[in-house]
Amino acid sequence: MNRAKFIDTLRERWHHSPMRGLSIGFPVFFLVATGVAAACGNPTSNLFDTGNDGGDSDGGDGGDPILPGSEAGDAISGCTQCSGDLKSILTCGDNPTLVETCNGDLGCGPNGCINACDAAAANKSSIGCDYYAIPSDAWSTTYNSGGAAGNCFAAFVTNSWSAPMKVTLVWKGKTIDATPYSYIPKGAGNAITYQPVPNTGIPVGSMAIVFLNQTQGGGGLKVQCPATVKAAVENEDMVLHGTYFSNAMEIKTSVPAVVYDIYPYGGAQSYISSATLLLPTTAWDTNYVAVTMSNQPQAFPPGIDFIAQQDGTKVTVLPTTNITAANGVAGATKNSPVTYSINKGQTVHIMEFPDVNGNDLSGSIVQSNNPIGVWGEHFCMNHSDPPKWRILGVVKGTTLKYDPPNAAAPKTLTLGQLVEFDARRAAPVLSRRAQAGRRL
Repeated sequence: MNRAKFIDTLRERWHHSPMRGLSIGFPVFFLVATGVAAACGNPTSNLFDTGNDGGDSDGGDGGDPILPGSEAGDAISGCTQCSGDLKSILTCGDNPTLVETCNGDLGCGPNGCINACDAAAANKSSIGCDYYAIPSDAWSTTYNSGGAAGNCFAAFVTNSWSAPMKVTLVWKGKTIDATPYSYIPKGAGNAITYQPVPNTGIPVGSMAIVFLNQTQGGGGLKVQCPATVKAAVENEDMVLHGTYFSNAMEIKTSVPAVVYDIYPYGGAQSYISSATLLLPTTAWDTNYVAVTMSNQPQAFPPGIDFIAQQDGTKVTVLPTTNITAANGVAGATKNSPVTYSINKGQTVHIMEFPDVNGNDLSGSIVQSNNPIGVWGEHFCMNHSDPPKWRILGVVKGTTLKYDPPNAAAPKTLTLGQLVEFDARRAAPVLSRRAQAGRRL
């Protein structure tokens, strides 16, 4: 296949694919398609794949997906759906009633009450049992910023299930019991204390901080973890700064969880605090449009990251600007596809300065042979007042509506189009014909 045809194929695969969620955070990472503490979508949506690819669909979000064997949106006999917390099977319609309660280690699945982690996997939401986390590449000495590497990296793991939660970490193929590194915070501000999680795991209804990584020493604006806690990895920095092949930390839970990460923990004094609502691997996919945070200041680079959950994963990128080769990561020219090979738990970490026109890697089309996670980040970006918001179009002919209306915001988008506008606060954005990634 010649290059031009290959590029057209990548674009067509994206155009005829559903909206792909990206795990991205803010302000150094940012989130594109996520939910809140319970799950993405409405309180009673179960987000099962109904087979509609959504790529050429007219109208809004298509309603609440329901269990297989029923017609979407119809309150008919035998039609059932899951509650947002996956603990109940409900009838369909505007006024659902309880059909069955899933107790203990069971959750609502496509065929009734099933294993809780399997139920979370089938629902493909922000609730799950298997996650990956990476710290952002920020404020190290890589770009002469005067910072320090090895800041405190932590995950917030919430147990909203009805049984204690055991957490396991996997770093470079080594399995680590997270219990000795997990703490329940008590108090607020400088008075916070850290209560060790019991051996039985994170209690029902509790949130624990799992300290993942830090290194000792270093000056500048480095932030260490609290003196009374230990991190799972302390002999190396989890980030290889700049463009590299690297590794991610896998976080596995015994029952469904909601997981955030934060870098650095306690990072207000670092000026680079960032956070990510992680999406479980069961919500990952094979086709994305990448997006970064910002192209300002151009003295520091934004970047994108790819994480594999399976061996033999190949990631093909159609970049919107040149990629500079570094540390074994192949370079590429704008609009010329490049393929990277990674195995389970490995990452491709690409930090790229904007070109002379201010273009970064936002809008790059990404295709993989196995599901991957995609992150976006910035090494150190300017925060204007009012802040700038980015919206990236993922399907041709997208129209946008704002509540409340915003005259400065874009009204239409096409595939791969990136726009920025100023706004004082977050506001709901409704897209028609397709969904658009948005910074939250």
